[in-house]
Amino acid sequence: MPKQITNIIIYALIAASTLLFLTITMKLWQADLAVPFEYGGDTLATSEWVRSAMDNPWYLTNKYRGMPDGTEMHDYPMADNLHILIMKIFSFFSMNFALVMNVYFILTFLLAACISFYVFRKLGVTPPLAYAGGILFAFMPYHFVQGVCHVFLSGYYLIPLTVMVMLWVFNGELSFGRQSNAISENDPEKKKKTVISLVVCILVPAAGIYYAFFACFFAIVSGAFRSVYEKKMAPMVTGGAIALLITIGGLFNISPTLIYSIQHGRNPEAIPRVMHETELYSLKISSMLMPISGHRITLLSNLKKQFVKETSFIYRFENAEAEGASLGLIASAGFVFLILFFFIDYVRPGVLPVSDWLKYLSIFVMAALLITTVGSFNTFISILLRFKIRSYNRISIYIAFFSLFAVLVGVQYLINYVLNSQSFRLRFNDEAKAKRISMAVVCFSSIILIGIGLFDQTGYYPVCDFNKAAEKYLHDKYYIAKIESMMPSGSMIYQLPYYPYPETIPPYRMELYDHFRGYLNSKSLRWSYGVIKGRPTDLWQRKVAGFPTEDMIKEIKSKGFTGLYININGYKDHAAALMKEVEAITKEKPLVSENGILVFYKI
Repeated sequence: MPKQITNIIIYALIAASTLLFLTITMKLWQADLAVPFEYGGDTLATSEWVRSAMDNPWYLTNKYRGMPDGTEMHDYPMADNLHILIMKIFSFFSMNFALVMNVYFILTFLLAACISFYVFRKLGVTPPLAYAGGILFAFMPYHFVQGVCHVFLSGYYLIPLTVMVMLWVFNGELSFGRQSNAISENDPEKKKKTVISLVVCILVPAAGIYYAFFACFFAIVSGAFRSVYEKKMAPMVTGGAIALLITIGGLFNISPTLIYSIQHGRNPEAIPRVMHETELYSLKISSMLMPISGHRITLLSNLKKQFVKETSFIYRFENAEAEGASLGLIASAGFVFLILFFFIDYVRPGVLPVSDWLKYLSIFVMAALLITTVGSFNTFISILLRFKIRSYNRISIYIAFFSLFAVLVGVQYLINYVLNSQSFRLRFNDEAKAKRISMAVVCFSSIILIGIGLFDQTGYYPVCDFNKAAEKYLHDKYYIAKIESMMPSGSMIYQLPYYPYPETIPPYRMELYDHFRGYLNSKSLRWSYGVIKGRPTDLWQRKVAGFPTEDMIKEIKSKGFTGLYININGYKDHAAALMKEVEAITKEKPLVSENGILVFYKI
């Protein structure tokens, strides 16, 4: 059978088994792919970005929200164009934003497993262990905590390729300058590695600013250490060139924001960042080593519950971020081992004759801890970057990959050590039989790793409340459809209460981004919510919100609005006084949602 066909079959089996594990873990048979897995809070904002890309040429502009002028998202810098582009392509087959997001979320697991397997194989791990590593990396707690809510962060599948490139630099296998000692001028792999590296440098900055930022850091670390080892500048030039290419790619991806800022002036109101957020969202070793919330083992679950309870007054705003940093048992073992390896190898170089990869991985881990943990150098980096990079705990998914790789290398070394021992050879002098036993041991070890890992890493978070999300979504969908049946296509709907977008806590009992429920379930209406705060349209909405009710209605009608949509949870009195005034002015009876929370008037 041709090698290409064999590879296709292998990766298809990896993808299929990953999907099977995911189906069991998340109980996907309970879900409807056409209905959001999650429906509320940040999920609504992410859904809006995806829906904007589907309804418009790109997500940066939207003619269906932010009325009367429409929305421009240029003040909100994002470097997630790869994820949005893939979902834009999906939208050619379905305009259901929920289906598109759910399918892409599932795809991120398959891609993480397959790409991890590829990287582990390229770095010398045997197929069964590489498969185990790929599965465990795809099912990290980080993946479930970010979820559909932060589906762009869930798409961390390029990290293995990024790490592979950095390890090539560290090992002297990749050089853009004068040839490294480890590279022959005629090395047939050199060109291939260069091409892969350039592709990674193009894709990574389009797959999230945080993953790109950390990639730049590790590129510099790998180049610097290799230069010290070889006493040459070429590795430093290579690491610096990779970091520069990724930086240029990142600037290209956020260039619409930069250009818009030059043309229209800076908007400091849009997404203010402050110094203490760096400390708040810094990495904590305790968060990585603690078990996940709702762990299947009661003792570990209670331990985590007690930890959260007694530290909540310190970290009360970042529980979800801290939860995502959990490495799980197997990766935690690799993490601790790499720290020990770093110090042992420093004191007694070569005393652990396992693999150079462990040396490089241990340096990566120690360097990561120096710039991302609480009270470390990240404070000063954030000052230089004007606090635009704040969630340093998101480096935990890089550390997870380093740690899993260390476990695979260690297990493979131990298996080879035993199987190559003299006692084993004397007992099994038949080479064919010895190979069969060796493969059986490796496969068994891989199964044990997968079993323990999935049991440990998947507990409370993987299972979404599909029924609750479906109930809320279908309720809104039915209600908005009734409004659409009353209004001509293209009608503008003014939403109350006013509260700024984005990242603003809504008033009283409203949930974050609740007003997006109107747009997400509408096909032909245009909505007022969603204009970036600090820009002229937002300032107009802010001013109108302070008008007496009669003057407000006159003003919004003069701008072309023909409907008034009220979420009564945004008012202390459940909007009783406002509704009374609106009914007196419009002489209209409201259309009230089934749950009584949403109210609509024709004006």
